[in-house]
Amino acid sequence: MDFYFRAMQMQPHKRYRMEYLLEQAAAFFRNNQYQKSIEILTKTARLAPDWAAPYKNIAVVHLRSGNSEQARQFALKAKALGADVEDILNPNPEAD
Repeated sequence: MDFYFRAMQMQPHKRYRMEYLLEQAAAFFRNNQYQKSIEILTKTARLAPDWAAPYKNIAVVHLRSGNSEQARQFALKAKALGADVEDILNPNPEAD
């Protein structure tokens, strides 16, 4: 029982760290530093492999940088983890 209590206490710390990493990656993305953004998102995905957000964000970075095949691969991984990625898999430039 004590083990589960300690694990539950540690979970918020991990969540905040993951959210911080996502924000850091987003800052690099906004500054067109796509490779640095992907590096941080890849690290986040390794730390939280069952979380769809880093995979979806990697897909977005690849899509923005013109690498549609890589974007598709990461979008499908995010989709398998429950993320809505239809806008990545089927981009509609006419909607802008």
